[in-house]
Amino acid sequence: MLAVTGFNDMVSSTIDETLSDLLSIPVMESLYVYLLKNHGMTRANVPYRLDLFSSALDDIFGAKSSRTIARAVARKLYAHFNLRFEDKPDSTLSDFVDRARNNLKMYS
Repeated sequence: MLAVTGFNDMVSSTIDETLSDLLSIPVMESLYVYLLKNHGMTRANVPYRLDLFSSALDDIFGAKSSRTIARAVARKLYAHFNLRFEDKPDSTLSDFVDRARNNLKMYS
């Protein structure tokens, strides 16, 4: 079974990978500066505070773009773990990550 910290590290690196692919590294770094300055959230805290992270994405990019980012993160995360991705309506990034975590527990 994948340790919780290992899973959260993978979530964090997948978020970084997706943000840099979609938005560029400078925009990703600016986003993390914004999160720290406005929400006291470091890059390492993101997997533990996905709802706040998603809310910040909504504020910065709008709900539709934030949802696109969440789906892209989830697709990459699921691919990293060889899981089948299902895009359920109204799923949040937290929902996607929780489902991945639960699926991994089922197979361990």
